[in-house]
Amino acid sequence: MNETGLVGLIGIAKRAGRLTVGTFQTEKNLKAGKALLILLDEGVSENTRKKLKQDGAQTVFLKSGLLQRALGDKIMVASLTDAGFAAQIRKYLD
Repeated sequence: MNETGLVGLIGIAKRAGRLTVGTFQTEKNLKAGKALLILLDEGVSENTRKKLKQDGAQTVFLKSGLLQRALGDKIMVASLTDAGFAAQIRKYLD
């Protein structure tokens, strides 16, 4: 995995308005069927993991601190709502 490219792509998705952050917004996107890819920090609690495990959206665990580095804030949960960004991030993770 190319971490620098992944960090940059996550940042671009956020600036483009295609990435939402936080557990509440991610849950909201899941219920609305908008979340295509859920990004979770490895350090996220087991409760949050269970809450966000749903059909229809792939869940990916990222190395601890990667989301924080990409978004410049202490963020543990994010969701992508754009198929193009989701596909590009999946490529980085393969």
